[in-house]
Amino acid sequence: ALSAIEVLSQEKIDLMILDINMPELSGLQLLKGLSNPPLTIIITAYPEFAIEGFELDVIDYIIKPASFERFVKAINKAKEFLELKSKNRQKEDHSYFFIKEGNRIEKINFKEVLFIESLQNYVSIQTTVKNHLTLLTLKSLEEFLPKRHFMKVQKSFIININKVNSIDGDEIIINTNRIPISPVNKEIIIKKILGNKLLHRKGNP
Repeated sequence: ALSAIEVLSQEKIDLMILDINMPELSGLQLLKGLSNPPLTIIITAYPEFAIEGFELDVIDYIIKPASFERFVKAINKAKEFLELKSKNRQKEDHSYFFIKEGNRIEKINFKEVLFIESLQNYVSIQTTVKNHLTLLTLKSLEEFLPKRHFMKVQKSFIININKVNSIDGDEIIINTNRIPISPVNKEIIIKKILGNKLLHRKGNP
């Protein structure tokens, strides 16, 4: 595990395959310690760590013993993501991106996105047009989205700042959807949403 950290600090790695049970520190500890981890597949005999793995945005979680077909499925999933990532980076027009939804490749305009919710190894992209469900992680989508318009407000949610209707205590309201705000970063999140557009009364009339 320690040698892996050294390699990751020196080389650009597209895909990392981890076991949970490793010498010196576990695969999850390794992943948590990386500031910008590569796309990751976990292969392990411990199904009880699956939820924690998906919360760390792994692309897939394989339980041992696993068939060759299951391994190939995970690799193909990672390959498709990397290909989509490459296509999106090559676009000169950064007003949209593409996702794979079933057998279709769908174009999604940034301005139509309301919010994105993580559902373990899927994400739900709620737009003004429809809801999309795709085999991606929240982290992977976060990389595509322009940070001036999108913000992660809780470990499972990214919002389009321009679509916020109101803030009600610890929740953001977008249309009829109530999205929780992380209490740790609440002040920063609200400040970014409001920008300099919150009107104050100045002095007395």
